[in-house]
Amino acid sequence: MAYINVGTRWNGNLSSVPNSSNLEGRFFKSKAALKLALASNPMLVYFESTALMGESFNGNGEDVCARLGSNTLSVCGPDPHRSRKWYANIKVINGKLKIT
Repeated sequence: MAYINVGTRWNGNLSSVPNSSNLEGRFFKSKAALKLALASNPMLVYFESTALMGESFNGNGEDVCARLGSNTLSVCGPDPHRSRKWYANIKVINGKLKIT
């Protein structure tokens, strides 16, 4: 098992966000906002690798779910490059991305 560092953002039309107050621009304000988005439409959650070396996972929730295996995504947000206010670990459980 490995931890893969990523950031997340909403990749769809902003009018289709489950609750638009959960976003700062296209970034999720909280772990709860990310959890809601993963539950409602994981295809519109985009994962962006932040590691300079090692495995990189770039793609939407469905792409990442198919490739993640037993690895864990280590997410920091809302913006992994400028604002690290919350952290979450994501794994594939029963074929779906879940925050653990």
